[in-house]
Amino acid sequence: DGLKFIPYWDKHSPVRKISPASSKVMVSAYSREGKLMLIAMNDTDKAVGVVVALDLKRLFPKSKKKSIVLVDPFTKQEQKLMNSKVIVDIKPRGYRILINQ
Repeated sequence: DGLKFIPYWDKHSPVRKISPASSKVMVSAYSREGKLMLIAMNDTDKAVGVVVALDLKRLFPKSKKKSIVLVDPFTKQEQKLMNSKVIVDIKPRGYRILINQ
């Protein structure tokens, strides 16, 4: 079915956490042609803004998209890519899921 898991520990991933540097903040993803689901987890006692870089050419090689809009399926809040990056705010000991439209 073409579903691919992109683990947080993959150093050559098309989905990379830029900051914070803490190993207790992780970002993994699932992708399928044209679709993406990001899962970001904060295992610290402080709220964090996680900067995530997305390589859209590697994620969607058949698409010419230069940007996507990610949406939190629970809150319906949109997160737009800026320079191929998105900032995901996460509460202490929390997680966020974002999917593209």
